[in-house]
Amino acid sequence: MNVATFEVNLPRGAVVFLPGKGNTWLEYLELIKYLNEIGFTVYATDLPGQGLSSRLSSDPYRCI
Repeated sequence: MNVATFEVNLPRGAVVFLPGKGNTWLEYLELIKYLNEIGFTVYATDLPGQGLSSRLSSDPYRCI
């Protein structure tokens, strides 16, 4: 699983961003940019088999 990190200097906190089924974190770059602007470090990833991540199985009909 790949994780994209958007760090800021002296963060107020951190946000772990896991978009829903079928979405990729790339669709939320505007939100991620806003969170950075107000001082949050953001860690974003696509769940296995969702968005741009690879599938755990080579069977495209399997739900895992």
